[in-house]
Amino acid sequence: IFPDLYIGYLMGGLGEIIAYHFLTPLIAKLGRRRSIMLMFLGAAVSYLAAIPDVKLHGMWTLESIACLIGVIFVSSAFSGVYLWSGEVAPTSHRGLVYGVSSGAGRVGSFLGPFITLNLTAWVSREVPDR
Repeated sequence: IFPDLYIGYLMGGLGEIIAYHFLTPLIAKLGRRRSIMLMFLGAAVSYLAAIPDVKLHGMWTLESIACLIGVIFVSSAFSGVYLWSGEVAPTSHRGLVYGVSSGAGRVGSFLGPFITLNLTAWVSREVPDR
């Protein structure tokens, strides 16, 4: 997203920190289900806002700012889903549910770059080629 790799990592880490501190008061006020739905909706809107190619100032583009906001929403949603998944299964099956969920997440994170690299021949610039 950023031309400088270090600034990109710094902004991504800052977004993660904001996300974890943002979710706790929101869950206390709205509850887990509503706050997670709000986080997913915010992520969808911010990533849709990243599609137009608009240059704002210097190295900042609409894509970079919208993606940073999207990172905040997605990280908040992930931590909320992780908290909420403990309530879905009974106590006797909770370890199995966490294990299967963690395994599925790892398989998805392994297959994601492979699928993305194979899709770049058929889609436009919305899927990065690096």
